[in-house]
Amino acid sequence: MKKLIITLILFLFLTTSAFATTVSLIWDNNTESDLAGYNVWMSNTMVQPFNKIGTCTVNAFTTGSLAQPPNSTLYFAVTAFNTGGLESSYSNIVTVERVSPSKPAPFLKWE
Repeated sequence: MKKLIITLILFLFLTTSAFATTVSLIWDNNTESDLAGYNVWMSNTMVQPFNKIGTCTVNAFTTGSLAQPPNSTLYFAVTAFNTGGLESSYSNIVTVERVSPSKPAPFLKWE
C-alpha cells in the first residue's frame, strides 16, 4: 500500500452534558482503489500507540459520549487500511481541548 497521508480537516466539539463530550472528525478521502476503510484512534496523551475507538468505511466519524473533565485534552488520529489488510501510519494528530465553562457575569442591579 502506498504511503497514505490523511489530513484531518475538521472537528466539531459538542458538549452533551456536564462532563460528556462528543467529537466529530472529517478527513480527506483516500483515493486508492483498494481502500477498505479507516480506523479511528484516540488517546489522552501524545504517547503512541493510541487506542482504536472505531472503524468506518467513509471519511467521517463521530465518537460516542466521552467522559472528559474540564481542562483536559484528547488526541485523535486516523489510519487507512486496504483490502489486503495493510494499514497506513497515523494521520496528522488532532488535539481537542475541553476548557472549563466560563463563569457567568454576576447579575448587576441598577437603581
